[in-house]
Amino acid sequence: MSLVLPPETTDHRAWLVWFLRSLNKIDPDAFPGDPDWTRAPSWSTAGTQTMHDELQKLHEERSKLLAELDERERAAASQLEEARAADKVGYQRLLTADGDELESAVQKVLTEFGFTVQNMDGHHDQVTKAKLEDLRVSDPEDPEWIALVEIKGYTKGAKTNDVTQILGRPMRAYILETGREPSTVWHIVNPERTVDPSTRKDAIPSDLDLEALTEASGALIETRQLFLALRDVQAGKLDAPAIKLSLKNALTRWDYRKVDPKAG
Repeated sequence: MSLVLPPETTDHRAWLVWFLRSLNKIDPDAFPGDPDWTRAPSWSTAGTQTMHDELQKLHEERSKLLAELDERERAAASQLEEARAADKVGYQRLLTADGDELESAVQKVLTEFGFTVQNMDGHHDQVTKAKLEDLRVSDPEDPEWIALVEIKGYTKGAKTNDVTQILGRPMRAYILETGREPSTVWHIVNPERTVDPSTRKDAIPSDLDLEALTEASGALIETRQLFLALRDVQAGKLDAPAIKLSLKNALTRWDYRKVDPKAG
């Protein structure tokens, strides 16, 4: 509906009031009627005016509290985005990276569990002149224990043929260098690194394909498991010493869900 008035019409306000009242009769929900003067503070008793003022104060207090909550919500959202950005370049690399970045993330998380971790690139460049194991992991509380670590990231599933890489030249070179075998060998893998970790399949699901690792007292370790273990340590659900002990005793494959929280 439209209100159209000829140019010579006067008292436009009265016409507009009439039009709005007409619309109110047609659609009272969309076009409220005249204000009820009996509810106005100017025509209320003193007691009612006091109650009206109290309600107005509550409205103002509510608006202030909502504004404060909005500000706190914006601050929390900003902090969350900063934390997410830090995750991406931090521990989430366990789930997304390969190469040097993945090695750095693995080194960092193993250190969090109480291990001493040495990146071996510089050592091999100077001593062995060959690319062998990626990391050597030791336990400061158990000087005789040491693990040789090979780390691999994959866009698809982990490759069975890569399992034995840590068992060949790295093992022989370590024995020649130290005169003894390592306590264990770890093949740490980040398979299907480009997809949601919750949808990934277990890496190399058949233990038969890990038989060589088992015979060397070693284990396959998924970086997804390391990430979840770290998160539980950060949340206080597990202690780092319990994770460390479980990793040291791992055979064939490591599952952080089987960690004894009372151990360590």
